[in-house]
Amino acid sequence: MSRRTLIIILIVSIGINLGLLGFMGFNVVRETRLFNERRPLPHWLRTIEGLTPEQKDRIDTIVTEGRQPMEAHMNDLFQRRCELNLLITRPNPDLAAIDAKITEISGIQAQMEKFIVQQILAVRGVLTPEQQQILIDYMGRCMIPPGPPFGGMGPGSRTERGGHGWGRGGPNR
Repeated sequence: MSRRTLIIILIVSIGINLGLLGFMGFNVVRETRLFNERRPLPHWLRTIEGLTPEQKDRIDTIVTEGRQPMEAHMNDLFQRRCELNLLITRPNPDLAAIDAKITEISGIQAQMEKFIVQQILAVRGVLTPEQQQILIDYMGRCMIPPGPPFGGMGPGSRTERGGHGWGRGGPNR
């Protein structure tokens, strides 16, 4: 064999060995405490200060147990939306089938909304009254969109009649 071929084989061998060592090292690190710690709290709970370890454990249990049913709802919703898309894109769309599929999608969305409310109420039951008030204030600021649907400007426009519309601050800005 030529010297060049031996060098190429050596480089490939070193690359394979480094790759295997990196893979094994990652598996060892993954098994350590670094990757097995509790998942971070949902964003809507991070604003609540002073959670005790017991509260965090109970909330973690509620959130963790809720992930699988919610993912099932989301997967079902995705599948129904794909089916709706297929119905819409047919050459001769069947309006009755489209309406039925929209009704199915609305039902799944209602189930998801009910599930989310149940989760929030379960978490709220773990909190102290002061912490509940922080959660309620956060929900009022961040979970309920202000103003008209779709972020519209509301009556008037920025150029007509000198108005600024509702914008993000609502009608009484």
